[in-house]
Amino acid sequence: MKLKIILLLIIIFNTNKFSAQDNYFVGFFAEKMNLSTPVGHAFIGIGNGVPLTCDINGNETEMFGFYPEVRLEGGKSIYAGPVNGKIKNDVMTKIDNYHYKKIDFPNYLKVKLKIEEWKEKKYELTKQDCISFFIDVAELFPDLIIPDRTKFTTPDEYVKDFITVNKL
Repeated sequence: MKLKIILLLIIIFNTNKFSAQDNYFVGFFAEKMNLSTPVGHAFIGIGNGVPLTCDINGNETEMFGFYPEVRLEGGKSIYAGPVNGKIKNDVMTKIDNYHYKKIDFPNYLKVKLKIEEWKEKKYELTKQDCISFFIDVAELFPDLIIPDRTKFTTPDEYVKDFITVNKL
């Protein structure tokens, strides 16, 4: 809660102090289905720098995904109902598909606040999962087109369509 208040105060009082040389961005990513991730994964990243060239150690870029607190193999959480969820550091997650968007500092802080909000959520596959987190962050940006998730079966398929509809 303290972090949310601090971030809001920074947005309100200090946004004019950040120079144009700050290169903030948000990234939207997918990991394809594989042995360790049988349904794939959608996640986001935020940072300051040039995407794909900046340090991903948490100093310039941070990556986040939404997971069940206790992993159920093979997507079995669809049968378990809501379980405790957690935001996990996805710096080491393989990136198979991606889309970047340049943002300003206030929007960077809005993404940080959204990440904090998701730390309190329950996880339920297809209802409140990694794609839901991805969509919730993307909805912060009215210029992004958000595909209807009911047309897709995996996070990778969803992110591929998201990338396609948001290309310039």
